[in-house]
Amino acid sequence: MQRASAKVPLIIGTDQENGLVSRMSALMTKFPGAGDIGDTKDTGLARQVAKATGEELRALGVNLDFAPVADVNVNPRNPVIGRRAYDDDPKRAAKMVAAAVKGFGEAKIAATAKHFPGHGDTSVDSHTGLPIIKHTKAQWERLDAPPFEAAIDAGVDAVMSAHIVFPKLDPSGDPATLSKPILTGLLREKLGFKGVISTDALNMAGARKKYDDGEVAVRAVLAGADLLLMPNDLPKAYKAVLAAVKSGRISEQRLDQSVTRLLTLRHKRGFLTEAPVASAAKASDVLRSSAHRKLAAKAGG
Repeated sequence: MQRASAKVPLIIGTDQENGLVSRMSALMTKFPGAGDIGDTKDTGLARQVAKATGEELRALGVNLDFAPVADVNVNPRNPVIGRRAYDDDPKRAAKMVAAAVKGFGEAKIAATAKHFPGHGDTSVDSHTGLPIIKHTKAQWERLDAPPFEAAIDAGVDAVMSAHIVFPKLDPSGDPATLSKPILTGLLREKLGFKGVISTDALNMAGARKKYDDGEVAVRAVLAGADLLLMPNDLPKAYKAVLAAVKSGRISEQRLDQSVTRLLTLRHKRGFLTEAPVASAAKASDVLRSSAHRKLAAKAGG
């Protein structure tokens, strides 16, 4: 795929959070998840595990990880986050998230803090429904925002949106993924994030409750998203965005902003001109190496 991409290398991403969400677990070292690492209170360990994870991903030709989880696990009944989060305390979670972002950066892997503006206090899974977060804006600033602020301060490359309704941040009833007040107003303008905004997977029910697959894609771009992840119907989403550009609903300036951010991400991590290509020889040296297996054992894996 990289060899066929001609002048601009591809961004190839995966969900390798470790623990519960480990898409590459058949090949990679089985590091413990964020909750187990958070239990140690050791930010150095979080950084080391992220760096080792990144090194293994690069050996497989992956250059973007949809991790770390920056949610705060404030609801014990949460069916989708739980132990995927580092902690139930915002300050401790923030320190762990920042450490992980730095670790991925050391491995030359783009990191993604997710799921903005915070998926920690839900009792509904956004894969199958549309959760509603009832925090006030002050509660959001105290409970949900700190890990994302820490990730931004640490230089995180991307932030992933959540398919959650947050009425006190946007009363429209639209999920955050489709909300300009949340993605542009809060994330861009209030928190000062200048990197790539990725949607969560657009084939999830939480993104598709109110609009069809084409309109979801258009509204995500208008809200401020740069990367549309896994549209449920890719041809329909593509045609809808193209039609919105031709009609002027999505401006050329808005497109240029996203293209620039995506190119900047590539440049920052060193794969604007040369992306990591999977290498069997390198993979055999890196995947499940003795050092990484010892680190996993130290971390509780």
